[in-house]
Amino acid sequence: PDEIVRGKLADFADFALLHSLESPSSVDDSVARVEAGRVQLLQRGRGYVPKPLPLPEGFGQAPPLLALGGQQKNTFCLINRGQAMLSPPMGELKSKATLAVYQRFLALFCQLLEQPLSMVAVDRQTSYPSSQLGLSQNLSQILFPGQAVRQTHSPSSMSPLRVQSIQHHHAHIAACMAENGLALKSPPVLGIVLDGLGLGDDGTFWGGEFLLADYRGYRRLAALKPVALLGHEQAVHQPWRNTYAHLRAAFDWPELVATCSDLGLMEFLADKPQMLLEQTLEQLKTPLASSAERLFDAVAAALDICREELAYPGQGVAELEALIEPEHLGQGMAYPFELTQRYEDGLWLIEPRSMWLSLLADLMQDVSSAVISARFHLGLANAIATLTHTLQEEHPFHQVVLTGSVFQNQVLALEVKTRLRNLGLTVLTHSKVPPNDGGLSLGQAVIAAARHLAPTP
Repeated sequence: PDEIVRGKLADFADFALLHSLESPSSVDDSVARVEAGRVQLLQRGRGYVPKPLPLPEGFGQAPPLLALGGQQKNTFCLINRGQAMLSPPMGELKSKATLAVYQRFLALFCQLLEQPLSMVAVDRQTSYPSSQLGLSQNLSQILFPGQAVRQTHSPSSMSPLRVQSIQHHHAHIAACMAENGLALKSPPVLGIVLDGLGLGDDGTFWGGEFLLADYRGYRRLAALKPVALLGHEQAVHQPWRNTYAHLRAAFDWPELVATCSDLGLMEFLADKPQMLLEQTLEQLKTPLASSAERLFDAVAAALDICREELAYPGQGVAELEALIEPEHLGQGMAYPFELTQRYEDGLWLIEPRSMWLSLLADLMQDVSSAVISARFHLGLANAIATLTHTLQEEHPFHQVVLTGSVFQNQVLALEVKTRLRNLGLTVLTHSKVPPNDGGLSLGQAVIAAARHLAPTP
């Protein structure tokens, strides 16, 4: 209503343009860009919602089901009559106001169903408000107020609807597979997922993953080396914590301080409460994270870019990309990364220690931030391609999916795609749904449908 607009804008806007038409359901604008002549949606909103997406071959008999998405950049997805209908972008569900809008749109979309809803898919991270809603008794009352729901309880939830818990990065891969039309019974692809954080099978946080996956399941083949998520939620908002955690994991700290004592970075970190940080690392069992976004944050903070606080999610990734001009990429000298294989489970890891050695040396030589960023991007792209080639020799596959919010970085995405195509691989990327969590619900939905239509033997 106009009164709410006036109230919210009164303190910082001189004018508000209003009109006489009332909008019963507001929808955010879409955000898109053109990459190599192809439109890529970063936010699927006005102009695209609620236009449904046709599901690939084999999904035509999927029952009506609902996927509730993640937490940030949330959307939900309704599968009905062989089509997937994504909601408008909901944003951050931690806000009570946003959660209320989310629930209102859920009820609105489910009015389109001609048959009873059969199941609900949620992210495995149960702290997400969307997952909590899917596991609660309140969901059916929100979707169908005043109606009795005859479905039986799932053993793992309080919801009267059957609930499937979907791993975050598997959902990203499945979303990209679905929008590219891969059939239900397609052979496994290698999904490379670079993003922030998602709960993994081992209780750690994943975010730099190489998964051999189809619609029904996956196998984790490789990852970025897990590093402490120092301060848990604080590490998501304060990039310097990730720099400290990465350097602390890679080097003997006293020796590093002595060697790099003249660097402004080390002076900055010396002013932080290192005794408390060490206690956090050693005594409080700080969770580990293989997150690509946290690695970008660590590099950005090392270059004194958004070092203290992030102004928005993904700022470190975006600002490192923005530094780079084509001539910087032509200067070569990609930073080295090492590939190691973990003894206990055979998991391949991208180890960034040698990258940090080169980056710190460049800082001491006053190499420009733009050149350092370019060398980091090229080095990571080389490591991804080399690791993919190694994995292909062990697990033959022909298609690779690139997904996750970090692949919104066009420099990294182009460098990785070029190298993978030179290996003779088919590379699948996003166009119709975002690579970030805005496309997560589509992946959750098709995974739940696939497990119903073609159960694992």
